[in-house]
Amino acid sequence: MTAAPPPSHGDPTRRPPIDAIPDGAPIPVNPSAPLSLPSEDHVVRFGPAPISILLRSFRTVLLATICAIIATVAINVVARYSLSTPLPIAIPPFTTLIISAIASAVILYRVAHEVLVRNARKYTLSSVEARATSGILGQRTTQLRVVDIAQVTTDRSAGERLLGLETVLLSSAGSHRADVAWVNVSQSHQLAPRVRSAIAAARGGGLPTFLEDRPDKEQARPIVIGLVGGIGAGKSAVAKALAQLGCIIIDSDRQAREALDLPAVRDQVVRWWGRNILSQDGKVNRKSVADIIFSDPTQRARLEGLVHPIVKSTRASLVGRAALEGKPGVVIDAPLLFEAGSNTECDAVIFIDAPLQARLARVKERGWDAAELARRERAQLTLEEKRARSDEVIVNDSDLAALNTKVEAVFNKLKSSPLRIT
Repeated sequence: MTAAPPPSHGDPTRRPPIDAIPDGAPIPVNPSAPLSLPSEDHVVRFGPAPISILLRSFRTVLLATICAIIATVAINVVARYSLSTPLPIAIPPFTTLIISAIASAVILYRVAHEVLVRNARKYTLSSVEARATSGILGQRTTQLRVVDIAQVTTDRSAGERLLGLETVLLSSAGSHRADVAWVNVSQSHQLAPRVRSAIAAARGGGLPTFLEDRPDKEQARPIVIGLVGGIGAGKSAVAKALAQLGCIIIDSDRQAREALDLPAVRDQVVRWWGRNILSQDGKVNRKSVADIIFSDPTQRARLEGLVHPIVKSTRASLVGRAALEGKPGVVIDAPLLFEAGSNTECDAVIFIDAPLQARLARVKERGWDAAELARRERAQLTLEEKRARSDEVIVNDSDLAALNTKVEAVFNKLKSSPLRIT
């Protein structure tokens, strides 16, 4: 039997491993033919371009030179016009020599420092993660899984454009800063296409629409909406209406309850409040926890400091999933949205309002009376402050059909507005 010949290099459906692609060779982003990145061993290793030393030292060189010139001129002026006794002719040149030596030492120190910084910076891109390592004495490494990359940004300062350099910033969904930064790399590396190809390979198919290299269209990402309102105002009903419009709903209250069942959280709660905080099944008794935190703000802040970071991390993963699936929006339903600072993760916040009697009727289904409702709401921001800090208000004072209509109108309005978080 004759073995089949290997695929031709001209075959558009076949791509070489990423480490086999020479620097400067562009990688076509073809969703139907993902790049082959089978293991962590297939990596691109690179760093800042050597010419970046000049770019990063330029300000110091310029400033030291200007200061030396100004100091030299000033000393010569003083020596010539301000001293009653004429100075020997050798003193000003000697002083100028000292100034020049100091300026040269400053310049050499800065250049040497930048050489060390440049050599210490090491960047890698593999099928698994993107990584940046920096630091002369102590190393600092930032990394981001390829499948979690939600935004690839290329930034070029005036100096970088002049020298053919760029800075590539990689961010995960829900993150409002760069998780990994590749600084002052050569544009010939074509890093943005390489990252997009790695994502396509890691996902086993094409890129999500918001990462496709399509300059004719804006890169899309889901709008992130926060829901606030009084207890029993109908936030869950609004969330369901938004889910019907294609949004992913993040129930932070449920996530917080689930976080209490994590072994590490449960053990910490027991250390704080004793084993009586546990139910017979060994899980945290949420009613006992509520009795503690709603009567003591210090204990509530302590628990929030333990649980909120876990909830935030889970929420960021769900936002990333929504982006990958091309969802139009993500809804954060959090009882303490403003108190926990989660509103900073939102493009817009909607306040759900409802008459007090309607809210009382709903919370009675939970076994609460008016006193319990008031006790829990005292632990939160006032309704007036929540409403004032929100972008939109939906009044839930009619039937479900009317509420759904209001929700759709507000959602369409927010989708057409500029995103706050970029």
